[in-house]
Amino acid sequence: MKKGMQNQINPTGQEDNDRERQMVDGWMRKFAAVTEPPENLPAPGFILFKAHLLEKQSAAARVVQPIVQMQIFSAMVVGLAVIYLLTKSRLPVVSILNETFASLASVAWLFVPGLIGAILICVFFAYFLRETKNIKKNE
Repeated sequence: MKKGMQNQINPTGQEDNDRERQMVDGWMRKFAAVTEPPENLPAPGFILFKAHLLEKQSAAARVVQPIVQMQIFSAMVVGLAVIYLLTKSRLPVVSILNETFASLASVAWLFVPGLIGAILICVFFAYFLRETKNIKKNE
């Protein structure tokens, strides 16, 4: 009987579904027999332990982040306050600093390539560290 005729006789297609299941079942069994199980799989307890450890580390990083940001902000405020007080005072240190900065002004353009290089190096290392962190997570 042709397939079209069979569908007309059996509108539910139960026989077709059973035959298809048998074909898929046979293929899956053959595939399972050919495929070798992976060796050296970590224990499920170890995977769970590692997941909990990574979760705790990320939680700790989220908690510490505002503290680090405030430390950076406070260091900037203190630095600006020191600079302001030094510029307003008439100490000999101020005149020495003024002379130093005036002599460095002639070569200030040389600092630009160095600054750009330092920024590129920092960006490269940040990207590299992030990539190695992602690789370690995938292992």
